[in-house]
Amino acid sequence: MHVMLVQPLNDDKIDPRILEMLKERFKDREIPIAYRILARNPSVLLKFIEFRDTIMKKGVLDPILKEKIALRVSAVNSCEPCLLSHKKKLELLNVDCDAKDEYEATVLEFAERIALNRGKINNLKDIKLNEDEILEIALVTSLYMFLNTFNNLLVWTSQK
Repeated sequence: MHVMLVQPLNDDKIDPRILEMLKERFKDREIPIAYRILARNPSVLLKFIEFRDTIMKKGVLDPILKEKIALRVSAVNSCEPCLLSHKKKLELLNVDCDAKDEYEATVLEFAERIALNRGKINNLKDIKLNEDEILEIALVTSLYMFLNTFNNLLVWTSQK
């Protein structure tokens, strides 16, 4: 049985401007429960969205590869809401969830190592990525480590 520690807001309880922005942002899918919970504090929600969007936009890594990183990290952390959301997003983009080439495989494996080891990676000599790539992978991985923890605690907490 799943129980919500913090109740998400229904549409009628969300500030109308925030609700309009969220509906536009998630026009092809449901507004994630995490965003409905964050809507309890609109200023935090808006800063979070700005922070998330800055990390996930095109940089050294393509935004689609960043979505794949989010999916891989969410799988490591068993975050069901993020797994569903990122699979759906990649499906809507008509993109396979798996690595399309050796480079993507290297990036996804590195992100997985970061997540599995909570950032404590001893042997960095075998990583064939440059500093800018490592930074972006670390940012996306850390962002989704936070979101996975948030969702696992507040969205999908099991009561025994």
